[in-house]
Amino acid sequence: MNDVDSIIQHAERHCKMHGVRLTDKRKQVLSGLIQSEKALSAYELIDFCKELFGNNIPAMSIYRILDFLEEEHLAHKLNLANKYVVCAHISCNHAHGVQQFLICGSCSKVKE
Repeated sequence: MNDVDSIIQHAERHCKMHGVRLTDKRKQVLSGLIQSEKALSAYELIDFCKELFGNNIPAMSIYRILDFLEEEHLAHKLNLANKYVVCAHISCNHAHGVQQFLICGSCSKVKE
C-alpha cells in the first residue's frame, strides 16, 4: 500500500466516524489533491480525474465534492487563488487550529 492509499483509508475512517461516505468520485478528487504538490482548481481536478481514472466528472459535481472535503476538514480552499489543497494533517487524530499556507511564487507549491 502506498501513501495515497493509506491517506485515503484514513479519510474513509474519518468520514465513517462522522456518518458520511467517501464515495468513489470523492476518493478520486481527494487522490488528485494528495498527489499534487500545488493547489489545484476544480478544472484541473476534472482533467486529473479524466486522465487518471477515465472519469469525466462535471464541474458542478467537482465543486460539491470540494465543498464536502472542506466541510470534513480533508481539504482547504485557498481563496486568493480559488484553488484547493489537501489538508497536511489529514492523517492526524487531533483538532486543527487556524490554517496558514506558504505558496511559492515560482512553482506554486503549497505548504501548510
